[in-house]
Amino acid sequence: MGDESLTAIGRALSETDPGLVMASMMAEALGRLRLALNHPDLRAVARISMASHILDELSPGLHEPGHADPAGPIADAADAASRIALRLRHHPGPATAALEGFAGEPLRVKNRDEITRAPCDADRLRLPLRRGDVIYDRAADLITLSGVPCAHVRLVVVRQLLPEDVAAGLASDLPFGTLCGSRLARRGRAAEIAADGGVVSAALLVLDGQIAGYAAEEVTAGFCAHVARSR
Repeated sequence: MGDESLTAIGRALSETDPGLVMASMMAEALGRLRLALNHPDLRAVARISMASHILDELSPGLHEPGHADPAGPIADAADAASRIALRLRHHPGPATAALEGFAGEPLRVKNRDEITRAPCDADRLRLPLRRGDVIYDRAADLITLSGVPCAHVRLVVVRQLLPEDVAAGLASDLPFGTLCGSRLARRGRAAEIAADGGVVSAALLVLDGQIAGYAAEEVTAGFCAHVARSR
């Protein structure tokens, strides 16, 4: 029986027996922690950060609320990178929206390399797959409408879990977060400043309440410098 089944049973029982709420939360936490600790695009420190964030989300009242963005102008590229990492770590919505806030303009997908494939063993460790499910795996660049490179991104989602309009839009230049809008939530978020001065981040993707995949972003140092110059 998979983690999602355990979670569903725990939630159903907790509706009639409040004493089972904790069991339900533990089942959900274990499932998400397994996905986070097997994430392929994060270093060990970032995986621990993601696991900590998952525990915070599933233990309301036992941790501090989300951090507010720092006030005041952005001093330089390093300050911009720090603020971008902070926003990606604490913003529960699509990463696209967070990055567009810094860009000051919409982002578009360019230079895509995509494939629809059978799940691999690593996918089975991270995602709630069912018999017959296939994986949509895309690497691409995010570029602003004015042509400023923003980030290299990777998207891995279960194709069968995508709404029809989202699946149809995958061939367009719209980022996945734009296609999904408010239906998409990022859980187990992790972000850190990279050695080159950019930002690397990753999160589990929850679409319409169901874990549907994961995404990773490599925000360029050039974009951080652009943000610092434009603020």
